[in-house]
Parts: sequence; C-alpha cells; structure tokens
Amino acid sequence: MFAVTPQRPPTPLSGPVHRRPFLSVRLWRLAGCLLPVLLVACGGSSHNGEPPVERTTAVIGPAGGTLTGPDGVQVVIPAGALRANTTIGIARTAEGAPAADPMLATPGTRYEFTPHGISFEVPVAIRLPVAAGVTAPEVWFAGTDTAWIPAEAVVAGGFATVERNTFSWSYVAQACSIPANAPPNPDRCFGPRGGTLMTASPSNALVRTSDSNAYVNPVGTFRLDAAATLNFSASYSMWPSCTAARVTFYRRQLDRSPDVLETLYDQTLPLNVGYHGDRGAGGAAQFPPVALSHLDRGRHVYATYVACQRGDGFQARYQDAIVINVDVPVPATTQTIGGTVSGLAGTVVLRNNGADDLTVTASGAFTFATPVATGVPYNVTVSTQPAGQTCTVQNGSGTASANITNVAVTCGAGGGQAWQVAARIEASLGIAQNPVVAVDSTGNAMAVWQQHDGTRNNIWANRYTAGGSWGTPQNIETGSGNAVSPAVAVDSAGNVTAIWSQHDGTTMSIRSATWSGGSWGTDVPVESDNGAATTPHLGVDAGGNVLAVWAWNDGGQHRIRANRRVSGTWQTETSIDGAVGPAIAPQVAVMPGGFALAVWLQADGGQQHLFHNAFNGTGWSSAQQLVTNTTSSIGEPRIARNDSGGAIVVWAQGTGAGSSSSDVLAARYSGGMWNNPVTLSNVNAQGSFDPRIAMAPTGEAVVLWRESHNDARQTWGQPYSPDGGWAVAATRLDATLDGGSGSSGGGPLDVGIDAHGNAIAVWSHALSGAMYNDLYATRYDATSMAWGSSQLIENTAGGIDSCAVAVDTDGNAIAVWAQDDGSPPHGDIWSNVFR
Repeated sequence: MFAVTPQRPPTPLSGPVHRRPFLSVRLWRLAGCLLPVLLVACGGSSHNGEPPVERTTAVIGPAGGTLTGPDGVQVVIPAGALRANTTIGIARTAEGAPAADPMLATPGTRYEFTPHGISFEVPVAIRLPVAAGVTAPEVWFAGTDTAWIPAEAVVAGGFATVERNTFSWSYVAQACSIPANAPPNPDRCFGPRGGTLMTASPSNALVRTSDSNAYVNPVGTFRLDAAATLNFSASYSMWPSCTAARVTFYRRQLDRSPDVLETLYDQTLPLNVGYHGDRGAGGAAQFPPVALSHLDRGRHVYATYVACQRGDGFQARYQDAIVINVDVPVPATTQTIGGTVSGLAGTVVLRNNGADDLTVTASGAFTFATPVATGVPYNVTVSTQPAGQTCTVQNGSGTASANITNVAVTCGAGGGQAWQVAARIEASLGIAQNPVVAVDSTGNAMAVWQQHDGTRNNIWANRYTAGGSWGTPQNIETGSGNAVSPAVAVDSAGNVTAIWSQHDGTTMSIRSATWSGGSWGTDVPVESDNGAATTPHLGVDAGGNVLAVWAWNDGGQHRIRANRRVSGTWQTETSIDGAVGPAIAPQVAVMPGGFALAVWLQADGGQQHLFHNAFNGTGWSSAQQLVTNTTSSIGEPRIARNDSGGAIVVWAQGTGAGSSSSDVLAARYSGGMWNNPVTLSNVNAQGSFDPRIAMAPTGEAVVLWRESHNDARQTWGQPYSPDGGWAVAATRLDATLDGGSGSSGGGPLDVGIDAHGNAIAVWSHALSGAMYNDLYATRYDATSMAWGSSQLIENTAGGIDSCAVAVDTDGNAIAVWAQDDGSPPHGDIWSNVFR
C-alpha cells in the first residue's frame, strides 16, 4: 500500500517541525497546478504595501541545481528531478496570485514559482524566509486556482523549508489566531486538507522512488515495474460550513504528444462535520481501479481535486497528486487467449483482463482478438450473460506463458450449475463447530472451524480446489489454550487469512494465521492487550492488507479494538469505539482501496445502539451513532461492501419500548454518508431477526432473515439493486417446503453473491414432525429478479448447528455446516459445492 506521504529534504536540516495544531488526523496536502490546461488563473486583488516585484530565473537540467531568488528564497532541485533543461523562476510578487482567504491570518510576502504546475520526478526543497516578529510561522501553498492550504515545515536559521513535487505560489505568515472580539465563524483559521491512498495489485509492481521516510510535506513519486491494477481512494476535510464537495480525479499522461488528460471520476458528495475527527466537514471517495501495462509507459500524474463553497460564498478547492513513472518492460512476445464455449443458446459477451470484450453467438472455439504479452496475467470473465442462461468460466485465469486454449465456458439454464453430493471435510477428532468459508476469484475455497480434541478447542482448516475436491484437514494454530470464534478472508492473489480468539493462559487474545504459496504459516498474535479479546471479524483490501476488529474488555467495560496487517506485519492495535459505553459485536467491511467501515453495538446505560467508524487507509475517524434509538434495543449487525466505496449494514431492532417484537432494517453508505434506514421485514410478522447480507462488487445485494408467524419461523430474502433500490419485494424462501407448515426455527442461515448479483442462500428448516432440521439452499437470479426452488443439499441424519456459504465470481458456491452426527462426539463439518 502506498499513500502520498511526507518525505525527507534532499539536504540535511535541523530545527523544529512546525505543524498546524488542528491536524488531528494524518492527512496529506499538495498544492500546485498539475493540470494547467483545465485551470484559469485567478488574479489577485490590490497589493498595496507589497514589496517591489523582483524576479530571478535560471536554467536547470537533469543534473540538478539550486536557484536563489529575492530575500534568499531558494529552490533546491536534486539530480533526476528534471528530464530536460528547464527555466526555473522565483518572483517576489502577488500579481496573479490566488486571492487571500479572509478567514486566515494576513498573508506574508508572496512568492511565485515557475513554471506553474511543473511535475518533478524527485521532490524538490523550497526555502522561504521567516519575517522578523513571526514567532509561530505557518507555510501556505496554492495552485493557480486552488485554495491556500497549510504545509508542515522545518524552521531553522530564519528560514522554513518544505518539499514539493510541484509548485506555484507560497508565503509564510504568523499562525492564525481568532481575535477575542471576532464574530463566531467556524471557518476562521481553517485550511482544507486531504490525502490520496494508493494500492497496487500485485503490490511488488510499484516501487517508491522518492524517500519514504515521513518528514514534512506530502510528495509521492513512484515507478511501476510490472503490469498491475492500481486502486485509489481519497479522504478530505473541507471548511466546516461546506455541506457538499465536488470530487474530481484526473489522470494526465505527460509523455504523450500532446499529453493525454482523462477525467476518471467526477461526483458531488455530501460532507459531514467531524468525519475525520477534526472540526472540518469531511468525506471520502473510492475511485475506479486503473489497470496499467507496457502500453501505458511514461509519466502519469494522478490528481484529486476537492472543491466546495463556504457559507460566506467563498469558493476554492485543494489538490492532491501522485506521480508515477510507468516503466513496464515491453514484452518480446505475445500469447493468444481462448478456449471453448458449450451449451450456448444465445449471445454471451466474454471479457479478458477487465477490458477486452468478445461477443460469442454459438458454442465452439473462441479466441480474443487482442493477445497478451508473455508473462502477463489473463483473467477471462463473463461480461454479459445470454438471455435465459448463465455461463460460468473454468480455467479462466493464469499467466500467459504460451497460447492459452483451455478456457472453458459452460452455459445453461440456471448457469448449468448444480449441487453435488455433500461430503464430510474433517476427521473424527471431536465436536466440530462454527465453520466459516472464503472463496477466491477462481473458485478455490478455504473452510475454517473450531474442533475439540477432548481437552480444548483447536482451529482447523481445509482447502477446496476449484473444480476438484477438498484436501486434508489441518490444525493451523500452535497454542495450548482454548481457541474459538474463527473468521476468514481471502485477498485478490488467493492468500487466506484466518483469525480467532484463544486463551493464552491468562485471558482470551486474538491470533491469526495465513495460507500462502500452498501452506499455512505459523500463527501470530494480532494484539497484546491485557484483557479478554473476543468475537473477531476481518476484511482485506486489494493490496492484501488485512483489517481486523474485535471486542475487548479493558477491565472496566467492553471496547472495540482494531489492528491492521501491512506487508505481512500486524501494526499496533487501537480503540475505535469512543468509550461511550459497553461495546460488542463488531463487523468490518474493507474496500479494495483500503477504505473501511466498522459497525458495532454500544450501550449508553440503557439500550443498545448501532455505532460506526471509518478507516481512511491510514487512521480511524471518530465513532458516531448510526441510528438514534432510545426506546428499544438493536442487535445482530452485519455489513457488506461493493468495490466503489459503498456499503449496506443490516440489523434487528425492537419495535418499541417493552416490546418483544423486532424488525429487520437496512441502511446504505454512499457518497461518504449513511442514508436513512429502511425496514425490510413484513409489518405483520410477530418478530424478525437473524439478518445476513452479501454484496456484489457492482453494488447489487441480497439480504436474508428470519420471521416469526403464528409461532413458526420462516426464512425471507430480499434483493437490492443500485438502479431499483429495494423495489423487488421480499420473498419467503421456504414457502414450498411441507406446504409451508414447517419451521425454519432459530437455526443457522447465510447468503453469498457473485459478481453479477446472483445469490445463493442457505438455511436450516425442520419439516413438520421432523426430529431435526435439514439444510436447504436456493438461488436468486439477478436477471429475472426471482428466487429458484428450495433444494435439500445434505442427506445425513442430525441437526444443523451452524452454516456458511461463499460464492465466486462466476456463481459457483461452497456451503459448509456443522451437523450433529447422532452419537459422540456430536458434531461434524460437512460441505457441498454448487458448480
């Protein structure tokens, strides 16, 4: 994972680092005009009292150099920062500078640096004089039409030094302070700020070429050495009186003739005061992924612009940017990608590597028109399904070391998929419980569960190979204490992380293990707190970074803690709940770009409430109550996310004070804020509970829950689509079983979803007069917006204790469950595959 982060200057400096006191969240700022073709210079107003204009220029080339201008201002350009001889200028002038912000302190002498908007390959140091009498200096930068924003600086010997990878305008002033007699204004002494987070898949394709040690100002220069997909997200904090911001994300390719400018994202999003824990109005945005290869060689600038209008009518924006030199080697050879389509009765559109589309109208051999370079990955998916059919892909991904001819696309009604024969996937060692499962993009799956050995519970795992079979179960933890509550997640490279709670001899702690390269590594601690840590949950971003949350008893009350694993190493855990009351049941959803949302339950001395917090890729904001509820308790939160920064949380909520009834509700997170909750369950239900949710990368979702009607428990499901919302009515899934007179009881249920919005629901149901409950499944078809018939997917005597399901990109599903075998040890782990 990479972010636009502070750097060291090219020459040693000493002195204090002057930081703005209101920077309570680690954000990054970069001023300058990287996109001059878009921007129109704003002329400054009258500059009475300004010192006389004075200009200095010099030609500096790839070897670097230093330019000293009026008042001792310097630009120190290291070797490699410029590709060609360039005229660098420094001027003492306010002419053409962006207008001063009346909410800030009076600006000092303004300096212009030219050429405006230049992009340096390596950051340059800028040295500015600190005027006599300035005791708390602040350095401010602006582009030709961006707001004045603060920059951290090293101050020594009467000069302030900062670093930039672009420049336009700057000044040094006394730190802003609010006069005692000034009228109240939330915008006074506030400067906008923000940061862009970047991850690469594979992560080792991206190399930082600027010094990565945090020091002062934000700059980021990188080199891309191999074909990769980049994921970008932005967090920003604007003036407190702003209510909405226009967020724009550009790419400029500098080495094209003429250079290429693209708008990759442009939306107006709401702002929320306190979003990042400061007094600004903040938000976040997830940008579309960017795939780069040898075809994109050259320098790229990725720039985020955030603009808003303050309450006093003042309009301005800040800019944040990353410079990448795409240096992917040109392959010597290329390979074709193809295979065979079977069972097709219409038209299917296949897609390779997310961009190369191929329309196929009949069964038979196919080959994509665009070959891929030798050694470059390929990934064949179904872009558009045929009418009335679903096609699935086998052997669809890999590395093209030769012409690929074995991609198999199978089409048929309902996808041509069917449930296979249930199989036991663990050995007869003891009571096995709480299975969870995760599946990668190619259909390989990992099941994890807890199993008793006669003395304590251990954590076990087994791997399913796509299109094949289960392997050998393996104990993946090395501790001596009781281990429970496993959770599991898989990243885009197929690496699996399992997490659980285990007694360490003193208390319960959180541990994890990783499956990578064909084997499990040694389990490691996730946290080192004193106090019981339980009920962990986790998610993983596109770069393979894992974010975990759990409940923790600090000796006084339960808190919600979180930690992140970056490049294989767990960082330092932190509390994210705000300490307003006992907190339990955490859940987390992690976006591909690293942005994440956590939800949990927290009491205020009376009822349980639903709280949330946001992780911007480097740090958490402040905990906020998501739903205001003072009359009845909330329970069972579950959260799922899409690939573009959206999420949905579902929960059960009491219908009123003293009522034993409850509803199932849902709330969407979109554009940086939560929307109002909606009730999904039926108004005539005696109670609704046990919500579960799955969400597709494109935003489709399916929610599953239980309802109580006339003392019988029923299973219900409802889809959500980005276009139609919750327009499709909820459906009872077990209505055809035993004439609808049976009961789903309080048994387990779960739901998974594929890349096209098709879902698989699994749930337990007891037929009338049955001694135990069985496990059923049904499929939701996103094209017809209808549920299929219920199907029994196991045939073993014994009740179902818990279950889980995971669905791959093409709709193949893996269901796992714990089932009573009728005799000691009373608990086995079983699985069935929908393929």
